[in-house]
Amino acid sequence: MSNNRIEHHSGSATLLGRGSCRAFMIVLILMWAAGLGKASLPSQQASSFERFAALAQIYHEVLDFGPRPGENFVKQELFIGGPDDDDTNKNISVIVLIQTIDGAERMTIQVTRMERNRNDPRIKTARETKSIIGYPDRSLFRITRSDFAADELESVCSQILRAIQDKKRLIKGSDLNIQQIRTIN
Repeated sequence: MSNNRIEHHSGSATLLGRGSCRAFMIVLILMWAAGLGKASLPSQQASSFERFAALAQIYHEVLDFGPRPGENFVKQELFIGGPDDDDTNKNISVIVLIQTIDGAERMTIQVTRMERNRNDPRIKTARETKSIIGYPDRSLFRITRSDFAADELESVCSQILRAIQDKKRLIKGSDLNIQQIRTIN
């Protein structure tokens, strides 16, 4: 588990591990930024706002895929963190799940770092899993729980967004459309 794990439950923050004071301040700044919007942010906090906007964009991009037949949720699986476009060379698995819970849509992003087996490089084993959980709120995304340190969040979100957009471009470039992909998966 990360040393800077942050959990937020119904208005109170619980901070675990080293860097608690710094993490607490980051959470307060992010919550403040999400509530007030970009125009009122000092320039050094603008990137915090952008992370929330990036998560909202991930939400909308994944929602475009729609649910598969017989499912009442939207799920996309992809890979990030590789030297090229070949998913077999990527070492981070990402699952984005959008579901309605108690009448509100919630998005969960699970990011798992995979490590190749030394005896058989075709086999990958999960080494570390981190999650981001939250819900959309207009053009922003409100995080209710994140296992990522604030400095990791921006990089991970941009990689995930790029991978989702690349997947959509591949689908549009093929003979299949998103509606057909839902029935295949």
